Amino acid sequence: MTAFLLILTAAVLTGLLLWFKQNVGLRWAGGADGRGAEAVNGADQDELELPPQFRLHSGFDSSFSPDDALPIKTRQHLFGTGESNLYAELLATLAGSSYKVFPNIRLGQVFQEIGESSSPTLSILRDQTVGFLVVETPEFRPVLGLMLVGRAYGAEVQPRSSLPAANTELVTLAFRSARLPLLHIDAKRNIDAEELSTLVMPHLMRT
Repeated sequence: MTAFLLILTAAVLTGLLLWFKQNVGLRWAGGADGRGAEAVNGADQDELELPPQFRLHSGFDSSFSPDDALPIKTRQHLFGTGESNLYAELLATLAGSSYKVFPNIRLGQVFQEIGESSSPTLSILRDQTVGFLVVETPEFRPVLGLMLVGRAYGAEVQPRSSLPAANTELVTLAFRSARLPLLHIDAKRNIDAEELSTLVMPHLMRT
């Protein structure tokens, strides 16, 4: 009987201690009325919302009116077939090295004009693009350009509404003028990483 009373007394004391810790302790942490604990454990959802500059504005925004929409849609493919294959092989070729590759780079980001004179040709040149630009990190220094020439077998003809194709002769002239190597890759070739490495690495070793 005595043992039973001791066990019962210990259980009651343990329960009282737990109640005291949970209730009185929270009031001490959050003030006399316990509102501080409520602010921590059950904060108002409006106070936890991200500020406007961090909110995601998606295409499913119910507040966006169709009357304000532009006549555009998302492309289903960022690259054509030949570009996609070449980009994948370039990534495999440069993997683990200090070189990175970026697609569709405007020449205005690659070259800068020297001297004070300007010409219509230079103005046109700024908006021309090179298919792929290899840069050396950590400076991200341009070291090599690559562009597909021609059209791959079975490739769809670009619609009239798309941007005009790069001026191959003008792009080539720009790279030659700046002494920056440029490789022309036949779009009809199915080049693999080993063959691409043979073409690319000699130019990278010179930098």
